[in-house]
Amino acid sequence: MNLWKLNLWVLLVACSVIHVAHAQEDTPELLVCEGDELRSANAYIPAYEAYEQAYPYFAAQNDYYRMAYLKTWASEMSYYGHESYTPGNIAVQEAYRIFETYLEAEKDTISFYPIALMNMSIYHGEMKDYEKKLDFCHRARDTALLINGYKSLNASMAYNNLGFAYGARGNWKKALSYLDTSLTIATELNMQDEIFSAKNNIAHSYAELGDLQRAIHIQEGAVEAAQEDRDLARALNNLGALYVEVNEWKDGIRNLKKALEIRRRLNGSLTNNIFSTQLNLIWAYSESGKIRRSEALLDEVIAEANALKPAFDRSGYLQIAYNYKARNFLEAGRAAEALSWVAKAEKVGSGSVESWAGTKLVKSKVLQALQRTEDALWAVQEAYQVLVPGYKPGSYTDVPNWRAMEAIAYTLTLFPIQAALLERQAKETADFELQQAALRTLQAADSAVTASRLSYQSQKSKELMSANSKNLYNALIGMHYRLYQKTGDKLHINQAFLYME
Repeated sequence: MNLWKLNLWVLLVACSVIHVAHAQEDTPELLVCEGDELRSANAYIPAYEAYEQAYPYFAAQNDYYRMAYLKTWASEMSYYGHESYTPGNIAVQEAYRIFETYLEAEKDTISFYPIALMNMSIYHGEMKDYEKKLDFCHRARDTALLINGYKSLNASMAYNNLGFAYGARGNWKKALSYLDTSLTIATELNMQDEIFSAKNNIAHSYAELGDLQRAIHIQEGAVEAAQEDRDLARALNNLGALYVEVNEWKDGIRNLKKALEIRRRLNGSLTNNIFSTQLNLIWAYSESGKIRRSEALLDEVIAEANALKPAFDRSGYLQIAYNYKARNFLEAGRAAEALSWVAKAEKVGSGSVESWAGTKLVKSKVLQALQRTEDALWAVQEAYQVLVPGYKPGSYTDVPNWRAMEAIAYTLTLFPIQAALLERQAKETADFELQQAALRTLQAADSAVTASRLSYQSQKSKELMSANSKNLYNALIGMHYRLYQKTGDKLHINQAFLYME
């Protein structure tokens, strides 16, 4: 038997001996056993505390195997149990240092080494170093296959993490290939937790690609697979949001209320998870016409977050809440007040791509309403820079490659806004080339929509995409008609009729 596997076997035997002896004090060995048992029972924070309490004893003996074991699982438990990633990030860096410094020759035989690599990917994601995040995801996958084999929990988790990482970069199609592999392994091994996690991430990927009906179907499977209340709440929250996305308000609000009830029961005061569900309910009430209820809930959650300062000063959810306030004032015709809420949103130190893109989107609309056309165009460019890594515009007429923005919703919002602003700027400056740039922007959005629709398997998803892209095609029809009036070129009138069909 391999030395390191033998050490783990001895540790497990020691646990049973200690329990038989009914040890009265928390010896280091007993703390390790308690941590393992708490981990098996999904008691994440107590498990984390037990591992951290045991660590100094083994560090004093330079027992590097146990030290790596404790820090690896402490980081894992922290990521599951804490709202903040900080404790887990500290623990996993120490685990990785031990592996690389003291266990270099043996690390590829240690069963939990892939867990440490996966957690290092989380750490680099928190540091916004996405290249290193992907690198550690690939290393974790390769190492899990080497040490644990294809049909293993670690392999399923590694493929899941790799898919999630590619999704975070906007590469949803590549994400799906890895997530499908994770689900296949988990299903073969009947690992319900991993089945839940994979289905949850797969549903999210299809939603980002715009295939909402398929996303709902898979998300319903995630609800069925959820074993714990925290996972059930997460699945219900996501399902509710998807129903709202397809205008099925009643089902959306019902699932969101269930999710909120569970999350409030698990955590009395406001947490990021509760904040997320509250924002989804605010959105659902607003979209379904219950404006007063939506605005009252929005004011309530902002007040609760600010009362807990500084806990939410860097929260993407607080930034989204401010985005909603700006949108509400804009829709009420109070653009100057809306801009003050945009400023509040920009002051939030959030690292969330989605919330920052939303802030820049609202900012462009507010500046448009204030007749600050050029500033609004640059706000659109700021949104593109948030959404497309490495994108650097040379002017406000630039459009990023839509293939780099696989989340189709962004092409349906930002591209038409940019086109409308470019056409307004063309009128203000009598620059015909700007109107041509506006047309190219709308044509790029059309290409993205067409490519996405062709990839859908569900007829309802195709119909939903057609409905969601109605404004885009109305804009294209209007643009070609106005160009026909200006140039007399029949190509434009023919294109207008084509889009009408």
